[in-house]
Amino acid sequence: MPKGVYTRTEEHSRALSQAWQRPEVRERHKLSPDAKEKWRQSIKQVRSSFESRKLSGDISRAQWECPKIRESRITGIQKAMTPERRKQLAELARKRATPEFLKKMSETHKKRWTLEMRQDYSKKLTEAFKNPVTHAIKTAANRRRWDDPEYVAKASQRLSKQEGKYLQGSFKSVKNKCNITFQSSYELHAFIRLEHDDSVKSYGRCGFSIIYINSGLAKRYIPDIFVEYTDGRKCIIEVKPLLKVNEATNLTKARAGEEYCRENGLQYIIWTEKDTIKFEMEDTHEHC
Repeated sequence: MPKGVYTRTEEHSRALSQAWQRPEVRERHKLSPDAKEKWRQSIKQVRSSFESRKLSGDISRAQWECPKIRESRITGIQKAMTPERRKQLAELARKRATPEFLKKMSETHKKRWTLEMRQDYSKKLTEAFKNPVTHAIKTAANRRRWDDPEYVAKASQRLSKQEGKYLQGSFKSVKNKCNITFQSSYELHAFIRLEHDDSVKSYGRCGFSIIYINSGLAKRYIPDIFVEYTDGRKCIIEVKPLLKVNEATNLTKARAGEEYCRENGLQYIIWTEKDTIKFEMEDTHEHC
């Protein structure tokens, strides 16, 4: 370290911690309401930018790749997780599980994450993925991840077996200027991918059903997503977990869907978590 640069010692840190416990010291260093609000706005602006989020992620990954830092953090967490601390966390989790707290957090999130912020973040994310270097890095990382059979099996089990419950909700699409309901986490990730795909003109839930024969009985099923591309192509996308694609019922539905698409000039596509849960936005033409 260059001469004259000050290095804080442990003794100094303890002295500062003890001094900060005194009320007169805290009162002397207390910020005014205007200064506090200005500081909060500056921190919020920095944290909301795509560049700061990316830089923070790069720093965190670099730190966790260091064996000494990883070992020290894990040791610190293990020491901090005393029985009393576990009880405190369990009590905090019970308080946060109440409907009143969840409603309050939902309202707070809606106020902070406005439509303008989502549009701005989506635009920056799209621009970042158009960078050839970023696209190549993300594509290579995802291919290495999804080439591992163990990772594929764990991801499929984690997303398809959520204790019998499926993620449901409403996805606010800026491209379609409407809300689209999703029935699972797979459909949500599919909507996110289609939302950022420049070759997609519009998309939404299918408004028609397809007849298929199962065990000698005629049945109907409604495909998941109907997509229209800018070049005029129209596709039906069926979103399924990788572990359930080869089930007898789903294979029968797929054959009926392919036949229906051939008769009506459409294309039939099956997407799994390998096609939807990705950081990079690949060209959907590769799957058509």
